[in-house]
Amino acid sequence: MDQQQQKIEHLQHNAAVANALHDSTTEALSYIVIASEQISNKSTSIQSDLYHHIQENALKALAGTRDAIRTLSADTESDTPDVYPARTLTENNVSRLLHEEQTSLINLGFRGDVAYQGTFGHAPSKKSMAITALLIKELFANILRHADPNLPYTIFMIITDEHIIIHESNTSASQQTNFIFPHSGYGIHHFRQQIENIGGTLHTNQEDNNWLFYTKIPY
Repeated sequence: MDQQQQKIEHLQHNAAVANALHDSTTEALSYIVIASEQISNKSTSIQSDLYHHIQENALKALAGTRDAIRTLSADTESDTPDVYPARTLTENNVSRLLHEEQTSLINLGFRGDVAYQGTFGHAPSKKSMAITALLIKELFANILRHADPNLPYTIFMIITDEHIIIHESNTSASQQTNFIFPHSGYGIHHFRQQIENIGGTLHTNQEDNNWLFYTKIPY
């Protein structure tokens, strides 16, 4: 029993570290990559070389971070379903997180509508709020990496008596940048599994360049 408990604690620790890396590091590095790309396009040749150097190093750090996330997460999904990110949501900070993420996109020239309405019918579970926190950051990060900054995106979050509902839509960029973001272990497939495991649903649809996302998370 002691060995089993130690194994569980070890897996939970690894999963918590993976969540913290994803929550605090990957989005910031993605932001640096995009920002340096935008600035380099408006700079002199010498400045442009410097910004490309910053971009290359940020991409290397991002790839290494995501390798670490995948390694830490490899043994945790089936064994420790109840693990949480370093920063989870509460009933009081949902709108603040949405505002922070929207502001980051505004600073890079992205425009969109972000709305939040409803009140919690009862105290939400820590697990549901943790999944929602990571999912919100993933949705904004995906807009940053894949959406056309010249066209508006939408994120609507609705709280009902029993569920957290999120609608997201954007137009994918028709022209790819000259860099490719490494994939993380926290893509939409990961969230679909986590949400379905607690009785929720997640659907996506892409027609031409239009991306649509919908999820319903019980809390």
